[in-house]
Formats: sequence, C-alpha cells, structure tokens
Amino acid sequence: MKNLFTLLCFMALSVSLMAQSMNTIGAFNNFSTYEQTGGTDKAALRTAYDFIKKAEVHETTIGDAKTWYYSAYISLLINEDVELKKDYPEVIYEATKALRNVVTLGEASGQKKPRFMEEAQEKLGITTVILYNKAVDFGQAGREGEAYKAFKETYEVSMFIKEHGFEAKNKLPEVKEAKYYTAMYASKLGKTEEAKKLFDELINEGYNSANLYQGLAMMQKNAGKNDEAVATLQKGMKVFPNELALVIDMINIYLETGRETEAIDAMLKAIELDPKNHQLYFVTGVAYAKIKNNDKALEYYNKALEVKPDYSDAYNNIGAIYLEFANEQINKMGEPNVSDAQYKQYDAKRLEFLGKALPALEKSNELNPNNIETMDVLRTIYAKLGQYDKSAEMKKKIAELQK
Repeated sequence: MKNLFTLLCFMALSVSLMAQSMNTIGAFNNFSTYEQTGGTDKAALRTAYDFIKKAEVHETTIGDAKTWYYSAYISLLINEDVELKKDYPEVIYEATKALRNVVTLGEASGQKKPRFMEEAQEKLGITTVILYNKAVDFGQAGREGEAYKAFKETYEVSMFIKEHGFEAKNKLPEVKEAKYYTAMYASKLGKTEEAKKLFDELINEGYNSANLYQGLAMMQKNAGKNDEAVATLQKGMKVFPNELALVIDMINIYLETGRETEAIDAMLKAIELDPKNHQLYFVTGVAYAKIKNNDKALEYYNKALEVKPDYSDAYNNIGAIYLEFANEQINKMGEPNVSDAQYKQYDAKRLEFLGKALPALEKSNELNPNNIETMDVLRTIYAKLGQYDKSAEMKKKIAELQK
C-alpha cells in the first residue's frame, strides 16, 4: 500500500511537471508556427505569449533559462510586428527583463557555457538600440513620460551589459548620453532627486555638455535654490567659457531676484560672446535703468539700435527715459522756495526732455502702430508741447483701435 501511495505521488508530480513544461513547449510550437507562416498567423504568436507568461510564474519553470529566453524571443517578435505591438506596448521592457534573467541564471549555474547565454547577450545589445531609438521618437513626439522610461531602460540595460562584461559583443548606444537624457526627462517630470543624482554623476564623470549644467541649474532654480543654480552655471562656464546659453540663464536668475549689478556684469560677458545680439544690449539698458543709471541705459539702448535700427522697444525705452528726466524737472518745479528763475530753468529743461522723448516715441509708434500705450503717451506729449492738432489726431486713432 505504501509503495502504491508513493507511486501515485510520483505520478502526480510528473503530471504537474509535464503540464508546466507543456507551457514552454506550447510557446515554442506557436512562435515557430508564426515564423513559418511569415508572420501571417498572428494568433499563433499571441498564443505563444500566453503560454510563456504562464511558464514565467510557475515554480517549476521560473528558474529555467529556456523559459526566459523564449519569453524574450517572443516579446521581440511582437515588438517587430506593427499590428501586434499596439496591443503589447510593454513587450520591449519585458524582453530586456527576460534577457537579463537568462544572463543572471546562466552565471549562477556555474556552467562553463550556460544555455542561451550567448544568444541573450547578443539580443540585449540589440534591445538597447531599439530602446534608444524608441526614446528618441517619443521625445520628438513630445511624449516625455515615455521618453524618460525608454531612455532610463536604455541606460540601465547598457550598464547591465557593462557590469557583466560582455559589452565588446555589442554595439551599444553611448551610455552617458542615455543617462543624460534620463536625467533631463526626469527633471522635466519633477523627479527631482533622481535627476539631481544623475546630473551630479554626469558632471563628476566629465560628460561634455553645457546643457547638463543648464538642466541642473534650472531644476535648482525651480526649487527656489537660486544661489545653487548660479553656482552650477558658474561651474559650467569654467568648463564652457564661450557658451552663451549658460550666461543667459545666469542673467535671468539675477534679473528675477533683483540682482541687477551682477546681471549687468553677466550681460557684458554675453555681449562679448555675441556682439551682434540686439536683445543683449537692450536688456543691459533695462538693467541700468533699474539701478537708475539712465545715462548708461541710453547708451545701451542706442547700441541696440546700431545693431537693429527698426527695434521699436529700444525707441520706446529711450522715450521713457527722457520722460523720466522731464518728470524730475517737474518735481524740482514743485519744490518749496523755488525762485522764478529756477522755475523757468526747470520748465525749459522739462520741455527740452519732452522734445527729445517725442522723436523716439514717434519712431516706436511708426514701427509698432497698434501699441495704444505708446500712442497715449504721444497724445499727452503733443498736448504739453502745444501741438493740439496732433494730440487730437492721436486721440482719434486710439479710439478707433479700442473699438
């Protein structure tokens, strides 16, 4: 009776093992059918996928390299099939997981030539190229979350290949480049800690890109750490002294935090790098105006016009400075105990500055005729200078625009 019980248990175990091995056999037979039909029998590949997923989770086959190799093979076949891969969007990631399992199991087996090891190593190299191209496509399509995932997988698989010592067998994408884009997209997606870790590693590894410093600085700025952002940009400028974008980012931080004097120093550096950039002269003028150095502001607005003679904003700001000069004279005229002679002197100066503001604002209006704010200032100046017909005409134009 005991022998019969033992025999029955053995038979039950054999049936269980056979059932699970049948999953692997079923997967093999069906993906073979798919290949033999030239990819027309798509149902066979779907069935192969279902079989192998069962084998992946069962205790009798989960530790078999063959299970994972078949899984990777099927996943890659699906990924190559334009119709099928729409229904299996994760198969490329499933393939990399399966191939890494083949390598790990093979190394743990202690065998001199583990089964499927060479095939898995070769296919891992192929998947990194597929993943990298997929990531680029996602990025160009604005699908940032998917681009991040694909770049990260590219980087992690490439590192796995390097760590396991078979990179020579594969033509891999540049690992640091995949890491860089992983960091950039992590930053865009708000994965701050991950992005910072990768940025720091890349900087320490000497990754040659000014964008790296920009990305880290922007992340620090967004976190309210402006001093850290400036320090990062300064560090980047030591490595890339002629990189204008780093200087521009620094200028923006200075201006946004009210550090106009430091901004001006950075702007002068930027002008050295790009002396034909009219906007740099203009922004330098704005910064000088903010610290009440209007003479310097006028100088840089005029330099902007030397580069771009039809720059309406520069004309507008020149007019604004002369109006400010005129208002200063009005304030002096209103001071207590001002003598008649002084009053007349201040009034003459006021009219002189209004006269200087007028041609600049007229030119601005000529270049940008729909700016109601400029038109309204012109209307007022015409009235103050006694040019009432022009003031009335400007008032009419404003009313027509406001309709």
